This record gives sequence, C-alpha cells and structure tokens, in this order.
Amino acid sequence: MTAEIEAYLPKEFLARQGTEFSAVRKRLVDLSAALDNQLDALDDKTFYEPIGQDKWTPAEIADHIVRTHMLMIEAMEAVLQDKPLVVRPKGSLSAEGKPVAPETEMPVPRRARKDLKKELQTSSQTLLELASKVAEANKLEQTCLVHGFFGEITVLEALQLSAWHIRHHHKQLPLAD
Repeated sequence: MTAEIEAYLPKEFLARQGTEFSAVRKRLVDLSAALDNQLDALDDKTFYEPIGQDKWTPAEIADHIVRTHMLMIEAMEAVLQDKPLVVRPKGSLSAEGKPVAPETEMPVPRRARKDLKKELQTSSQTLLELASKVAEANKLEQTCLVHGFFGEITVLEALQLSAWHIRHHHKQLPLAD
C-alpha cells in the first residue's frame, strides 16, 4: 500500500554532491565508474539475486538507474530545445514511509547483463554530454523538471540528484567475493 506524499521533500542535501558543475560532473563520473566496476565484479548468481527480502536484484538496480538517467536526459533535452518542463506526478511512500519508484522507473526483471551494461554506460555518457551542453548554454540554473519527490529542480540539482541516486544504490550492492 502506498500514499502520495503530502509535500515535496527538502533538497538541501543535494549540495553534498558538489555545488559547482565541474565538481558535480566529476562526482557523477567517479560514481558511475564505481557502480560499473562493482556490478562487473558480481557473479551471475549474485547479479540476479535480490539484495534482501522484498528488495531488487543488482540487475534491477542497474535497470532502475538507466530509467532515472533517461528521465534526467529528457529534462535536459527539453531545456536545450526550449521546450516545456518535464513534469512527473507526485511521488508515493510505502507503508514504512520509504519512497516508492514511479511506474516509469520500476525495473524490468531478468534483463540480459550485457544489455544492461551497455545501457548503463550509454545513459551515463549521454547524461554527462548533455550536462556539458547545458553548462555551455549557461542554463544550469534553469528549472528542468518537476520531480515527483522534490518538486521543481534545476539542471544542476538534477545532476546532483543523479549523483546522489547512484551513490544510494551503489551502497546497497553486495560486494564481490
């Protein structure tokens, strides 16, 4: 059972990922590489095994990150093309009060490992390339997205959130034997 959030969550914590574009970009590069390396180090059994009861598998976490990258890519493309903001419905919380991924960001189970690896690398690269284009266009402070949990966020905040999100899920992954 889930319930829609009553108010958007505070986003001050995002600044911990860096406040300047170059720092946030470096953080994204480093976190993406660490995630990729840790996923590569897992054997197939661990890659497709839930990390806990009622939890996703590492494969599903990778797919979820790809899907969230695609949301941020869509939002940055809208900024670059002077299109309207991307708007997502308000987020939901589980009965335990934890955020629930929206349907569009829910992972597809049992995806092929090589496909996930390629999509994760491609989406990360595309995200970084678009971020650089947005920075060159001096639009980092432009609102790009009405996020389901944080409300209106700028491109810089979207990048900070992407870095935080990778770190959050990276910490959930099991260590390779």
